[in-house]
Amino acid sequence: MYGQFKTLEQQKDSATLGMWVFLITEVMFFGGIMLAYTINRHTYFHAFAMGSNTLSLGLGGFNTVVLLASSFTMAMSVWSAQTGKKQWITMFLSLTILLGFVFFGVKYVEYAQKFHHHLVPGKSFDIFYCVNNPAKCEDVKEDDKKNESRNPCQPFRIHPPRNFRPPEVQPAQITHHRTAHHDVVKVSDDKVGVVDMDIRTQGTK
Repeated sequence: MYGQFKTLEQQKDSATLGMWVFLITEVMFFGGIMLAYTINRHTYFHAFAMGSNTLSLGLGGFNTVVLLASSFTMAMSVWSAQTGKKQWITMFLSLTILLGFVFFGVKYVEYAQKFHHHLVPGKSFDIFYCVNNPAKCEDVKEDDKKNESRNPCQPFRIHPPRNFRPPEVQPAQITHHRTAHHDVVKVSDDKVGVVDMDIRTQGTK
């Protein structure tokens, strides 16, 4: 029993309350993050699809393994301290620190690529990255075809400069009188001329 508690029951109740407070705060924090991600993922579906094509699955998977391994070594160092195995404490803490540096090294490689391609917020952000690198966004075109039925509205896109296409006329969609002639524009032949006109009032000299 620790010195700040009077009884073992009080110590147990305090530990239980502390754990519940910790879990609730974790749910609130990560729940808000996941909710914001879900809303933005649905609202900006095509932007997220394009962004996902610039990610490295290999580096991301490797870093996930590094995180899990570092969590294990840290837990083992705590267990070693509780069981009085001092030599193991040093070993597991050293492994945890080493894995931490490996994690930061992988993140440096990932972020260096983002800065190189100007895919970071700021004045140098390259919004035309997918336009200039179509091979990186080939999968996005397939996703667009699959999601046309789910999202009938055309998404907002920025296209590179090019010649204007001929206008698309669909008169059959107009159901009222003489639909076949709604694409015909008539111009009158009224003559326009210039004449002199005295606009002074009678009281003006």
